[in-house]
Amino acid sequence: DSRLRPTGHVRLPQPIQSVGLSADDRYVAAAYESEPGEDELRVHVRIFDARTLRPLIRLTLPADSHNLYLRHIGPWDGGWWVAAGGEGQSELVARFRTNGRFLNRQEGTAPAAGSADGKYVFLTDDRGIVTVEPTTGRRRLFPYAWRKTLPPQYLPKPTAPDFPAHLEVSSLTVTPDGKTLILTEWLNGDP
Repeated sequence: DSRLRPTGHVRLPQPIQSVGLSADDRYVAAAYESEPGEDELRVHVRIFDARTLRPLIRLTLPADSHNLYLRHIGPWDGGWWVAAGGEGQSELVARFRTNGRFLNRQEGTAPAAGSADGKYVFLTDDRGIVTVEPTTGRRRLFPYAWRKTLPPQYLPKPTAPDFPAHLEVSSLTVTPDGKTLILTEWLNGDP
């Protein structure tokens, strides 16, 4: 409630690994790893009605997607979508049908950023910024052609001749009005 007093609770088969809230605040999700009796490590996501905590569906991320944390969730006409990622893991936007069956996924590298209206999730890959429309699964690439090369005096000396200095996107965020995507970059892994 508005005084931050608990109004309900749910029990899950394993400790919660992460939580997420839909852009419209209608749905809340909790992720946890492997249910009792499962041989394979899997990430499960339970989605609840945010107002009543009534369980709506359980989704299971693909088998190679473990140690992931929820970034964003939401519904689409044909089911649900989840954006998740983790330290040293690929970021992904996974789509599921209304029955919870996995449909497809889009992958990227930098931590996913979602627009405030839930219409877009932004990722990166080696070639540029990837915009995913979670409701359709449409993927669009914006190449890094806008980047300006740093003058040599600002670049660190390479640690080896075959290891040149390179930029890597370290984080993404979207302004609340949805008009600006902000990114930070690391140079050779240093912020």
